[in-house]
Amino acid sequence: AGPIARRVRATGAVAAAFVFMGLALVGFATVAHPFAILLLAVLYGTNDGLLSVFTNALITSVTSTEHRAAFAGITGAIRSFGKVLAPATIALLVTFVSLKTAFVACSALALSAPLAVFAMRPLERLLEES
Repeated sequence: AGPIARRVRATGAVAAAFVFMGLALVGFATVAHPFAILLLAVLYGTNDGLLSVFTNALITSVTSTEHRAAFAGITGAIRSFGKVLAPATIALLVTFVSLKTAFVACSALALSAPLAVFAMRPLERLLEES
């Protein structure tokens, strides 16, 4: 992740990771072949790991030095909570809709996340200039 982090903006990398994770979730809903599901799981897991690294890079780029540790801790806690919440959300959704629909709904959340990330871009640029 280090070489990638030096070449791209953190916001772009975080947004791309969310997009690939969302596409993997759509794949889980639509693909039936076990090998394809394995590849999608690797895609999802790889992007989850990259998302963690690039989120830390993004937080580092948009926070002051004195608040950096607090923000990194908060984002880590939110990520950990999300890892618990995601399976619970799918479990709750499948009581009302099909598993396929539940994965597509979670995919929509992942695919909409880059909008929030790109809202941080002006702040990232401003801090790079100072």
